[in-house]
Amino acid sequence: MKPTIEQLATALGKKVWSKNGSNRIYIDAGYNTKKMKTTAYIYEVDGEFKVSCFIDCPSQPMAWINSQKQDVIDSIESQIEEATSKALNPEKYSNMPHTKSVKSVVYHKPVVVEKPVAVVVEEKKKAFVDFTGEKFQHPTFGIGKKIEETKDTIKLLFEVGEKNLLKKFANLQPVA
Repeated sequence: MKPTIEQLATALGKKVWSKNGSNRIYIDAGYNTKKMKTTAYIYEVDGEFKVSCFIDCPSQPMAWINSQKQDVIDSIESQIEEATSKALNPEKYSNMPHTKSVKSVVYHKPVVVEKPVAVVVEEKKKAFVDFTGEKFQHPTFGIGKKIEETKDTIKLLFEVGEKNLLKKFANLQPVA
């Protein structure tokens, strides 16, 4: 003997939604975010419970959406089996406070595949630069003439204009 949709809803701790002769039990499943919406419900056809799931997520490929739909459907079907057993044998489950009517489900988060980027890491050893000269070679700006100098900075005039550089980060070589 199968339970009715009302008995199933009670066993799941949900309510039956009825409209135009159609009865559904809506289930909170999947992700519902700004970019993704999951709608899942149980309905009855000829005494059998069916599960319907729709996932709207334009940013994910259809293969991922279909796999998520199947995960949600499988989870709800297992919940239906457990709830059917509870609905038909309530005395068996009445003394078990640790049992839950709805199982928690682990869903796969959307996967973003990024292309691997090769990174070359070189260890730079900062050599002491003697800032007593008047001209310096910079790898980007070329040769520049010293205009002024402070404890931490040096101002050089290159062909492209004046540049203030921090001494400890400046990649400069003295030019004779």
